[in-house]
Amino acid sequence: MKKIVLLLIPVLLFTFSCNQKPDANKLIENFSAQAPKAFHITWKFAYKSAMRKDTSTSYTQAWAIQSATDTNWHGNVMVKDKYGNMGFYYNGQGYEYSKRSNGLILYPQEYAQYAAYINKSDFLMYILNPDKLKDIVKDTSNKVSVIDTTYNKQPSWALKIQLPDNADRHNQSQIFFFGKKKYNLLGVENKSYIIWGWSWNSVQIDSLVPNIDKNYIAQSLNNLKKTAKLDTMKLDEGEGGYDLLKIGTLAPEIYGHIYQTNDTFLLSKENAQLYVIDFWYQTCQPCMRAIPYLVDLYNKYKDKGLLVIGVNSVDNIPSRYGYLKKFIEFKKIDYPIIMTQRKVDMSYKVPGYPTLYVLDKDHKIVYHEVGFDPDKKLKAIDSIVTARFK
Repeated sequence: MKKIVLLLIPVLLFTFSCNQKPDANKLIENFSAQAPKAFHITWKFAYKSAMRKDTSTSYTQAWAIQSATDTNWHGNVMVKDKYGNMGFYYNGQGYEYSKRSNGLILYPQEYAQYAAYINKSDFLMYILNPDKLKDIVKDTSNKVSVIDTTYNKQPSWALKIQLPDNADRHNQSQIFFFGKKKYNLLGVENKSYIIWGWSWNSVQIDSLVPNIDKNYIAQSLNNLKKTAKLDTMKLDEGEGGYDLLKIGTLAPEIYGHIYQTNDTFLLSKENAQLYVIDFWYQTCQPCMRAIPYLVDLYNKYKDKGLLVIGVNSVDNIPSRYGYLKKFIEFKKIDYPIIMTQRKVDMSYKVPGYPTLYVLDKDHKIVYHEVGFDPDKKLKAIDSIVTARFK
């Protein structure tokens, strides 16, 4: 009888140790200890929100190889979506491959890290470098907890990180789910409440195969270079890597109706001294951050002849109109929001949001930029406006 009891003790101890809830640091240590240095991974990404009730799911796969010397992705990454489009981040260079056009684009160095961002693949960074998770846990502005739960029918530990509120989001949380036995990453969920309601997205890992051929990404990229049309994205008139309309050319027509009043709008009928045109939509995070600066700029110079125009084709559907009203009121937008068609965005070669153009009184382009960086970009617009109206 004693022998049976003695034999059971190690089993009980093992069972207790597996089920005992670890703290956040121990959880990350266990995850780090088993995280592979080279792997092939597949996952599905789902997203829904108050504005978009139906869940949209996409399937993606990636190949990743750890590199201790890289500070962006902490390795080489090749991401492939279900359509055959691919993004590469390899030895500090970014490539994007379009299956439809058989085109391979090399990004400028400062934009390279974005090339492999397809279908929320940034979670791969935590597998390649678990120390990034440690940094989030160490941040005292975050509230961190470990929860005993079940994820995708598997017993798991959930590392929940409650992020601080900001001007546009509150009740933000990021949850990493780890298997109890192997401490492998099972999935990631992001939740938050934005101006117009809740938003949720999920990455559910289907499979992860470690120890792949470390030459696979390099070979795949070299094969594409031989068969695809290779193009290098060049810096264009101060705006990195985007083929926007040329400085000095006449701006195309902007047509539509003003959201606030429902009046017809034509840019060609306006007679302002200077124009700042913002191509945006309401769920775009950089757009949200840019709007307060544009509101301030408009209120400061509108009496001197500045017209700020918010051009929006993405939200120009009935199901989004109610949310847009709430957004405009919350952001205190008093410059006109023009509801237009995708053709207008295309005529301005809009590559992403926000895209901003500055026009002179003759509707000729004097400046343009893509994205939002208050330290670098809006300072340029501000200097143009200030110089014009000083």
